[in-house]
Amino acid sequence: MSFKTILNVTGVSEIDQDLQVAMDLCSQVSAHLSVFLAVMAPQPTARYATLAPSWLEQRERNLQELAERVGHVRDRIAKTELSFDVDSVYAEVAGASHDIGQRALYADLLLVGPAVFGNEDLKSQIVNGSLFCGCRPCGKKFLTQICQ
Repeated sequence: MSFKTILNVTGVSEIDQDLQVAMDLCSQVSAHLSVFLAVMAPQPTARYATLAPSWLEQRERNLQELAERVGHVRDRIAKTELSFDVDSVYAEVAGASHDIGQRALYADLLLVGPAVFGNEDLKSQIVNGSLFCGCRPCGKKFLTQICQ
């Protein structure tokens, strides 16, 4: 089976190692690389719809870091001859799996690089999104490795 589109879902801190794995695979099989950077928004610490200034500042820092990483990824892949697109999401934890699943619907293969396994929040959102929202089949070996 040939893969035409490979989706690589990763976070901002895991991107360097995972991106290289995805780029190598796409170049070997001549596939389109779709990179999706996902960042989980911190939960508000205040109640009754009043947001603490520190939460807003953290949110702005996260958004800025995400934008910088998206630019870094685009620049890095643009130096190759790969067909690619880069997208990102800054999502609440409850909605991240849906966003990942929507992207997985349009890919032939979902690639989760080794660096994501250290990020428990992102790892669980990728599993939930790809299996339950994106309807992507995966093997028993994959589930055994990711659920450990």
